[in-house]
Amino acid sequence: MIFHCGGGIVVLDNEEVDKLLDMSSAVELVENAITAKTCGNLLCPPRFRLETSRGNLVFTSGAIVDPYVDVLGFRVYSTFPTSTSGETQATMVYDGKTGVIKGIILGNRLGALRTGAIGGVAIKHLAKEGVCEVGVLGTGIQAETQLIACIAVREVSSVKVFSPNSSHCAAFVEKFRKLCNITQVATARDCVEDVDILIVATNSSSPVLQTEWLSPNVHINSVGPKFVDKHELPEDLPLKCSHIFTDSISQLDSYTPTHFIKECSSAPQVRDLSEVVGSLQPFQREKSAITLFLSVGLSGTEVIIGNDVIERSNATL
Repeated sequence: MIFHCGGGIVVLDNEEVDKLLDMSSAVELVENAITAKTCGNLLCPPRFRLETSRGNLVFTSGAIVDPYVDVLGFRVYSTFPTSTSGETQATMVYDGKTGVIKGIILGNRLGALRTGAIGGVAIKHLAKEGVCEVGVLGTGIQAETQLIACIAVREVSSVKVFSPNSSHCAAFVEKFRKLCNITQVATARDCVEDVDILIVATNSSSPVLQTEWLSPNVHINSVGPKFVDKHELPEDLPLKCSHIFTDSISQLDSYTPTHFIKECSSAPQVRDLSEVVGSLQPFQREKSAITLFLSVGLSGTEVIIGNDVIERSNATL
């Protein structure tokens, strides 16, 4: 639903975001934002938490200044121990030249599409080219948008998906049946073995796979927990990787407690994805190289995508 406040401010919800934005466009917007980061035109500080005894507010802010886009803003969401039926997330977009509010987007869909698009950029630049087999561990909204983005940037021959919740897994398969050749498998190992791209998007605080299951030349997108005391990936995985990337070094380093890779002194240094996206030379995968992308949420990207959605909404008026 679209609302209009005073001063021409548009207010959009999840339904309008899905109507106005496709994943291919979101991937392109995020790719442009990461390129702007390389040039110093994207301001993207780590997220900020406001903590109370009842729950927290989490803010991610950012701005982009270039000849084509000049916006700034923030996304805020609450984290409370009890669930609620009301809205918990909002993204505010300001005109970068005047400081005037352009619009507000309510709901979780924009954030999920943004995270999926970041994953799509990583797959586009880091995974093997050509036809790919994909494995997906997890069946929530983050797994959904990661897979949609993967399909947008690669030719996918088949998808295997696993979740310990069989009914969730079956529903996920049904949702994607028209988009790809997708199969529910019985174990995490079945999902991980013999794939070119592995999407790990769980909320697990302990590893959901074993490193020995991975195929040579696999690319991994990890969306879930990465803390030293809670992580969805096995501790020895970084030691097997040839390259490790993230969308925000500053965000990764701001984790408290620290991220689990910091404890692996022999692992490759974590590099910023902008090094590859902003380079004139494409990333060269070595044979049998395992690459890992740690998605932590590059701030500012939700503002850039939100601005595009608002512009599309205004164009329909």
